[in-house]
Amino acid sequence: MEIFVGCSSSKNIDSKYLELAYEVGKLIVKNGHSLIFGSSEDGMMGEVYRGVKENSGKVTAVIPANFRGLLTEVEADKTVVTDTATEHLKYLVNSGDITIILPGSYGALAELAVSIQNKKLGEHNKKIFILNAYGFYDDILKLFDKIYLEKFDSYNRDDLFQVVEKAIDIFEKK
Repeated sequence: MEIFVGCSSSKNIDSKYLELAYEVGKLIVKNGHSLIFGSSEDGMMGEVYRGVKENSGKVTAVIPANFRGLLTEVEADKTVVTDTATEHLKYLVNSGDITIILPGSYGALAELAVSIQNKKLGEHNKKIFILNAYGFYDDILKLFDKIYLEKFDSYNRDDLFQVVEKAIDIFEKK
């Protein structure tokens, strides 16, 4: 299976997040899967990438043409270049067999929101995992509960995604 991982590309984050990302990359390969991601060697994205490549895994890198030079381009088994950042987002969230969202910034939040919305709309029915390491997504998850409880959305979050605290939990539940 091909697994899409969305996460931070920031170089300035706590090393515990970088270690977590590398572990996810290793687990992808250990469980016989390949990676699809947003093509950066920096931050958590780079660590997931290295976790896969250093353990002889396969990588598909997706990069928007207008980000060339801003994002580092990686050595990948397959590279997909999209025309725009919007197409980049759509390609990432609709590709692959499983989506994993690690801690990240606005890009990871966009990937999460679009993944969930596209699942609701029937564009895919893949599993979506939020890795809530170190309680990173606690506040967002409270908001998701509020959205459901106050009837802004009729979908219970448990029908749309799974929340896990440890990377290994993803591969035990898939």
